[in-house]
Parts: sequence; C-alpha cells; structure tokens
Amino acid sequence: MTTTMRLRPSRDVRAVLRSGSSARGEDATVRARRRPDVDGAPARWTAAATRGFPSAVVRNRAKRRARAIMRELELPPDVDLVVICRPGVAERPWDELRPAVRGLVQRALRRELGDAASAAETTSAGSLR
Repeated sequence: MTTTMRLRPSRDVRAVLRSGSSARGEDATVRARRRPDVDGAPARWTAAATRGFPSAVVRNRAKRRARAIMRELELPPDVDLVVICRPGVAERPWDELRPAVRGLVQRALRRELGDAASAAETTSAGSLR
C-alpha cells in the first residue's frame, strides 16, 4: 500500500482548488493536481466542506466519511487531492457513497494525469493504480 499524507498548508489546498482538474458528482467534487516540483513523493489529500450544511456536527460527519474513504484508496505518487463535500455525503448510505467518491477520485486523476492514469482501475482493495 502506498503511503499518503494529509494536505495541510492552506496555500497548497488553494493551489489545488485554483489549478487542479475536477470531477463533480452529486454529493462531492474532487480536485486533483500533479505536483511538478517533486518526484516519487506520497500523494497528499484533504477533505473540505461547503457552507450548505445545517450544522457543524453534520459538516464534520461528512468530512469524516470522506476521509475514511480516502484512507482506503491507494493513490499514485506526486498528486494532491481535495475532496469537497456537500450535505449529501453525511446522509448517503455508505454502500452508495464509497463507489461514488472512488469514481470521482479516479475521474479527477485521469483528467489530471492523462494517459498515466487511464489504465487505473478500482479494485476491491481500493487501489487506483
């Protein structure tokens, strides 16, 4: 399993949001950006939430669910990802949410990495390589 890290500095998150490739779904949007300044570094990701949540409790639940899905995935190196959750993430059944978010991650990576990610397949273990 490839090591991943949390994407923490706000300037890095803004860079992904500003210039990354995106895949939008019903309950979330995933933005991916290749890091040109590194070679072979672990993928980094974070979960964010829109302002449309009824309360902080629901917003935090949505981000926890997105983080749990991201931890299951094996991501290619040298990419940053931001998962932007909308209110449906907190309420959608787990069996529907997992494949939906995995598909969004795969689509965003394919758009950002081009041919390198076109062979990516989601296996039962959650690999995107």
